[in-house]
Amino acid sequence: MKNLFTLLLIFTCSFMSFAQFAEDFEGDLSTWTIDAAWTQGSAEDLSSTYFAIPGSSSVLAVNDDVAGNGVDLSGMAITPAFTVPNSADAKLVFNYYFVDGDYGADETAKVFISTDGGTNFIEILDLAAVADFEAFDLVEFSMADYAGQEVVLAFEYQDGAAWNYGFVIDDVIVYEPVADNVKLSSASVEEITSINTDNEVTFNVFNFGSNQVNSLTFEWTDGTNTYEETVSVDMAPLSSASFTHADLANFAIAGSYTIDCSITAVNGNPDADASDNEILGLEVLVLSQVGTKRVLFEEATGTWCGFCPRGAIAMEHMQTNYPDQFVGVAVHAGDPMQITEYDALGNLIGGYPNAVIDRAITNASVSVNAFESYLDARLAAVAPADIMINNTLDGSNLNFDVTSTFYAN
Repeated sequence: MKNLFTLLLIFTCSFMSFAQFAEDFEGDLSTWTIDAAWTQGSAEDLSSTYFAIPGSSSVLAVNDDVAGNGVDLSGMAITPAFTVPNSADAKLVFNYYFVDGDYGADETAKVFISTDGGTNFIEILDLAAVADFEAFDLVEFSMADYAGQEVVLAFEYQDGAAWNYGFVIDDVIVYEPVADNVKLSSASVEEITSINTDNEVTFNVFNFGSNQVNSLTFEWTDGTNTYEETVSVDMAPLSSASFTHADLANFAIAGSYTIDCSITAVNGNPDADASDNEILGLEVLVLSQVGTKRVLFEEATGTWCGFCPRGAIAMEHMQTNYPDQFVGVAVHAGDPMQITEYDALGNLIGGYPNAVIDRAITNASVSVNAFESYLDARLAAVAPADIMINNTLDGSNLNFDVTSTFYAN
């Protein structure tokens, strides 16, 4: 079994029974007061070349990079009023992304609080750059000084009147921790597989409780068989972890299956809030025959890019050493070889050189070693179809004959 610990908080906080205020930015924000600098949307859609927002969930963001030079994108995002839990243990937690790039001026990301309905604000947090530019950081702030009071929070970005980077927030929650309380943030299993093939069932968990979590009991079922496992863990409050169930999903008969996942015990006790301990309806399509798997590498490049020859070297290496498994496309931008209709990598990359692998791995590093590791990872995926392409040259006309064989509907 694997235990993979991460700083990234992944949760849907709107269903927390112990939350006094919770916002995951997936829905309506009409109760907020938001300056024009801020935009709600998916991480991919709000990213840009030099400000690539990690993940794929809906967030609230200021992207100063995409605005360009001379545009002031400073402003606040202000919550509706709410009452802080009347407890010395009350906490504010949220995810944020801020690189503190200070390109030409000091950019800042701060949090303020008001106890008079938003008339006056007091600064409570001046955020530093995230520890890893490819992940959000998690903030935990004690709200004990405001216990039982009605407050308003404000998230502020200032670009220093210069062309800077930006500030992103996600999953804001004010709550009172209880003893044993975890959330099953997500669960996953291969969506398409073949008969008699082992597939991992993975659980991603966040510890909302005030207790250290030393054991968790996981369960998954396909409707016919149920598999339970209790594992020893080491999860501090407000930490997350991923676990792979010891029982692998393996199906002898082709068809469609539905897998339900749950956490049934925390430290040997029922969870204080079991409402967020299930992920239901993971669909698995099991095929009796599969296609030949090849991996598509789309390399973002341009003749103007001084570091991009590294990508050309990696692409040539892959074509030479893995000709039957590697399919490479050099996607040019900003040079004479750009094909506008195809140059759609956009928010899937974080700069140049960069790559997208099978449209499944985005913002991918470019090097021989990295490309080989991506190839190995993606070859494990099932190809539900075969595609054969034959071409003939007739004078100045290039003709293609494409035959597709599908093994799934």
